[in-house]
This record gives sequence, C-alpha cells and structure tokens, in this order.
Amino acid sequence: MTYEGHKFFFTKKEKKDVILGSHVMKKDQYIYEIEDPNFPPLVPHLEFMYKQKKFNEIYRNKTGLLWRSFYGDKGPRPPPSLYMWPAEQVGQVHRVNSSESFWTCDGPASECQSKDELHFELEVISTHPKAFVIPNFLSEFEAEMIIQLAQPKLDGSLVGDREAGGGRSSDTRTSRNAWVPRNTNKQTETLFKRAAHLLQIDEKLLTSLANAEDMQVVSYRDKQKYDAHHDWGVRGKPESRYITLLLYLNDKASPKAGGETSFPLAADGRGIKVHPGKGSAVLFYNLLEDGNADELTLHSATPVHEGIKWLANFWVWDPKK
Repeated sequence: MTYEGHKFFFTKKEKKDVILGSHVMKKDQYIYEIEDPNFPPLVPHLEFMYKQKKFNEIYRNKTGLLWRSFYGDKGPRPPPSLYMWPAEQVGQVHRVNSSESFWTCDGPASECQSKDELHFELEVISTHPKAFVIPNFLSEFEAEMIIQLAQPKLDGSLVGDREAGGGRSSDTRTSRNAWVPRNTNKQTETLFKRAAHLLQIDEKLLTSLANAEDMQVVSYRDKQKYDAHHDWGVRGKPESRYITLLLYLNDKASPKAGGETSFPLAADGRGIKVHPGKGSAVLFYNLLEDGNADELTLHSATPVHEGIKWLANFWVWDPKK
C-alpha cells in the first residue's frame, strides 16, 4: 500500500548506497520512469512506453479514470470473461437457485444433507463498487464446520501475493488465517459448487488448478484488523483476482464489537460498513466491466473490540489463475 507523497528510491542490487533514481507518488500518476544513465532505454522500450501513455490518456479522457490493470505488448487486459451480476441501484435484488443444499451434520448425505433446493437473494448494497449481501448462504453447521477445519492450522496472516510467493508479515494485517482446499471433505465440495451457482460460473473452474484459490479462513480478536487494501494487483500479466466472496462464520458479540467490512470509497466517498451476520455473505467485483481494476473496492476489516470474528474468503480469478 502506498500513498500520495510516498517517496521511492531505486538502487543497484549489490550496492544499496548507489541511488539510480527516485520518485514521489502523485495522486493522478500511475506510470513512473526511472532511467539508469549508464544503460539508456532501448527503442522498443521507448515505443512501448509511448504507446502505454497514449492509451492511458485516451482512456482517461473517455472514462475519467486511470487505467490500473495490466497493460502489455498487445495492449490492455481484456474485459472479464466470467459472469458479473448487475448493480444498477442500491436495493436491487437478484435471485438464484442452487441444488447444493444445506448440510446439518457430519454423516452420510442421505441423513445429513437437506433435499430442499436453496433460493438465494443478492441485494445490491453499493453500485460503485459493485457489492451485494447474500443472506443465509451457509447453514449453522457449515459455518461451524469451517471454523473447526481451520482452527488447527491457524497461523499469522500475511500481506502481498501468496500465489507469487510474495507473502510477508505486516502490522497492517494482524489476524490469523488458514487455507482449506475444496477437496477437504464432501461439505467443502458442496460449498464450492454452491458458490459456483451463486456466481453463475461453471463449478469446474472453482478449483485451485483453474480459477479459484483455496478457501481462506481468517480469525480476528483483541483489536486485530486488516487495514484498507485492494484484492487486485498488477504483477506483469493479465490474470487478476476478479471476484471476492466473503462468508461470515459467526455473529458480532454486540453492536459495538467492531469487525465490520468497510468500503471507505463507496457511496461517493461517504463509505459503507457491513457485517451481515453468521451464515451470510458479501460479494464484490474487483474489476470493472472493461477489465480495469476498480479502485473503489478498497476495503478493510475494522478492528475487533469484543469477542472473535471468523470469516472465510473465496477468491476467483479472471481469465484464469
């Protein structure tokens, strides 16, 4: 995470005291050029930089936005290939069914899984960014089972790109977390398939070998939090986290317990906070319809002041992981 006025220095890898250049972060600038006087840029690089700057200028004039997603030799990353629910106004409701019904105990499906089809409502809570609340996505047993699966594996949470091996500790994120694969048991298989129905995505894509990460389970207590951050990132290729689906595994200890999910840039900068309660979910899209990263998805986990907060994350990538 950076900020306006943040200063960066570039040095030789083997000689940190030799400064090759520096720049100060500006609010409306996303491309910075640092030149090594001993190695001037080659013509193809200069041509690429001109092309990228020109695209950014045209895109900003057209949309009023800066292009924040990947831009490569073939131009900007394409629009998302996976489905996106519309969010035309706050309070708008979409309905979707799932045959992956609730589990009520740990035993044979004939005894422990309901035969009733599930009916979900996705209510728009923000249009910019696109965010929805889904009540009753999990049964009480399923929420508690996820916690039980994660507890023995909890470790300090990291920030950065886990998929690229760049995770690191930071005081901006003080929770503990664990990863639960889809194939852990028959109940987790059900949850991934149910998520696919909710998201209108082929369930075969929701595996760690395709578009999805393992389910991340996070525990917060004693003022633990995760400061404002984006789930998307630019790492030199067009693939990006596209969907974030948050599953709330327990209720708040009290109305003043904290632990809400905050979107500070939503509602025209007034911000919104949400904690829909045990078993419910929040969905938001990290990319815009044209493939640009959505700056307005900046979000945080507010500090927990009372009790414990348990949350699970589904992340889905586009066009692949």
